[in-house]
Amino acid sequence: MVKYEFETPEQNIARKIMGGNFYGIPEIEKSIGWSSDVQERQLGLIPYSEEQLRTCSQSHVLVAVIPRSLLFFQSMLKHLFVHPDHEWTDRTFLANFGSIGWLLVSKTAQTQKPFQAPDIRELTCVMIATFLSKGEKLFPEGHPVLSSTKAADRETYAAVRWKEDRLIYSWEELREGTLFAGCVRSFSRSADKLA
Repeated sequence: MVKYEFETPEQNIARKIMGGNFYGIPEIEKSIGWSSDVQERQLGLIPYSEEQLRTCSQSHVLVAVIPRSLLFFQSMLKHLFVHPDHEWTDRTFLANFGSIGWLLVSKTAQTQKPFQAPDIRELTCVMIATFLSKGEKLFPEGHPVLSSTKAADRETYAAVRWKEDRLIYSWEELREGTLFAGCVRSFSRSADKLA
């Protein structure tokens, strides 16, 4: 049963503008689970203007990203993951819970490194939410999609890809044909800027 019953006026407007590309609190509750009323309040305001949402309504998904670590995803949703290799499991960022907020993510992976890209935790949250709540797989099957999370010791990026109905993590180097996830971040709504 979905705990969150009411959307704020801003969430309601965003849902109407984005249509099926809106993944709010009910969709996150259904796909990933929920934890607190405090987080619901933190997501009350949408940090994008109506104009930004209209511009992105067909090309992007708007997702409520909640603080969950990659370890949480892998332990609670084991059926969705191919077990990562030893190199991946040693990384300390697996335990990072990240922050809460809204993120506009492009539905099309980009061959050029974008100005803004989600980190691997945000990208995982978005891919799980869109798949479990509406059956939509973002990005092409079998192709690694790179995040902004970079290895400290070499020029590789954390990536994730679909293999049938499971996610596989890997480290990928930049090369011709590399696919990146792109996003629009908005940290200052009053200034209405893409930061």
